[in-house]
Amino acid sequence: IDANHLEIVRMLLDAGIVFNRDEALLAASAHWDPTALRWLLDFDKDYQVDIREYPTENTPLLLACRQGSEETVRMLLDAGASVH
Repeated sequence: IDANHLEIVRMLLDAGIVFNRDEALLAASAHWDPTALRWLLDFDKDYQVDIREYPTENTPLLLACRQGSEETVRMLLDAGASVH
């Protein structure tokens, strides 16, 4: 999923359609999209945010840090992302 597909992700969430939320979370973190990230995090408060991208093993927090998005980093930390 790239930045161009995040609007589709939002529509899927609104419609209740199941999709790969891990990929959407990674995309929102990597592409500095705090709106999409907030939507994904609010959709399921118990969602595990320490998923890992394949094959690089990057986490959403690492991707957000690389983009320099303080807002996205804070959201992930508030959602329970591990700094380790």
